[in-house]
Amino acid sequence: MGYTVDIDTGGTFTDGFFTNGPHIEMVKVDTTPDNLTICFEECVRAGAERFGIPLSDFLGATDTIRFSTTIGTNALIQHTGARVGLIATSSSLDRVLEEEGLFEIVSRDCIVGVTEETSPDGKVITPVSEAEISAALETLLDLGVRSVVIALANAWANPVNERAIRTIVQRLQPRHYLGSPRVLVSTDLAGRPDDVTVRVITSALNAYVHPELARHLYKAEDFLRTNGYRKPLLIVHSGGGVARVAKTTALHTYNSGPVAALYGARSISQSLGIDHVVTLDIGGTSADIGLLHGDTLSIENEPSVGRLRVNMPMITVDPIGAGGGSIASVDGTGALRVGPKSAGAAPGPACYDLGGDQPTVTDASVVLGLIDPEFFLGGRRVLKRDLSLRVIEQSVAKPLGLGVEEAAAAVKSKLEEQIADRIAALLPSDTDRSGMVLYAYGGGGRCTPPTSPNG
Repeated sequence: MGYTVDIDTGGTFTDGFFTNGPHIEMVKVDTTPDNLTICFEECVRAGAERFGIPLSDFLGATDTIRFSTTIGTNALIQHTGARVGLIATSSSLDRVLEEEGLFEIVSRDCIVGVTEETSPDGKVITPVSEAEISAALETLLDLGVRSVVIALANAWANPVNERAIRTIVQRLQPRHYLGSPRVLVSTDLAGRPDDVTVRVITSALNAYVHPELARHLYKAEDFLRTNGYRKPLLIVHSGGGVARVAKTTALHTYNSGPVAALYGARSISQSLGIDHVVTLDIGGTSADIGLLHGDTLSIENEPSVGRLRVNMPMITVDPIGAGGGSIASVDGTGALRVGPKSAGAAPGPACYDLGGDQPTVTDASVVLGLIDPEFFLGGRRVLKRDLSLRVIEQSVAKPLGLGVEEAAAAVKSKLEEQIADRIAALLPSDTDRSGMVLYAYGGGGRCTPPTSPNG
């Protein structure tokens, strides 16, 4: 029996779950935000070391590698995606431009309207003009766009005009040109009947995160191939299931880690005969909440990605900015706030001694003794409790007039209160909550102090 590898890259840590028959190993490495391929490689190497065999022998005997990742999510959060150009129907531009969230991913000057018309029943009333498309393309290339999105009104009923524009663009900018942009037709991604605005946003989001995702995932796959792995790297999708890198749509990876965890929670529930479950996946940057009712996973046909509604079904996961790296502060009114901003993996909580100077939930846990600073990550990292004490005192205790431990307890309580409020808001009003079970997991899902060699 061969090895299996499952890796999840989060905002703070990258976790690996490795099996060989009944033999199970788990590893945790720091996420490397500047290059997420590095933490993937380090996680695979750490797994091979746990089994005590060379990396090439390990990968050569591995049957399956599945990867869930926040690469696409991080590109959206950190605004590091590609420069996107949009070609849309002139008559629908007013509706498109009303969606202010669109300008987080596409600059106003990179949106070009063209004269064309397709009726709601799919009849082409006005075909596209090659001269007009040529001028629009020249405008976008002069602005430095790297991806061109074509999203036309009523194209879901008949995509012929969208495809005609793609053909023109590819003829004017053939792929062997170094500056040739990637061209995305909206109906290839979202072909269900919809308001054109939702399809525009879906396509633009996908184009925005695609280059970053493709670069990192192909590098990860190249690393595996170079070191003896002979099968495809499988990417977890937010709608359920997996696909190889070459068959993965970028936006399908959004929230893929929390979705994979929901499948694991459902498997446990089935084995235990539990029908109603709330899942709480607490990481370093966020807490992701899910609901299970029997075998059913809730699916949204038009979910939100950040503040934007998209035309791409996804399994429902509700995120809240509340994790181990969430930063605690006291605002001008004297109120304690925890999150949504996170210290992440770099610089991380103050106790990491990597330059972090703001108090986090992890620092509060160190102060309270819920995390043993001598045995963090299984003893692979020693935390600095004095740094946690300092930042909690300066930024929380003094402004609130509390002792340091009282302030740390307040930070933990605030986090728990925010999570409890969100869970309560998600449950339907007629839910019998007494019959529900809470699964807490993830990097911050441990509810009791860890055991250490020091007792």
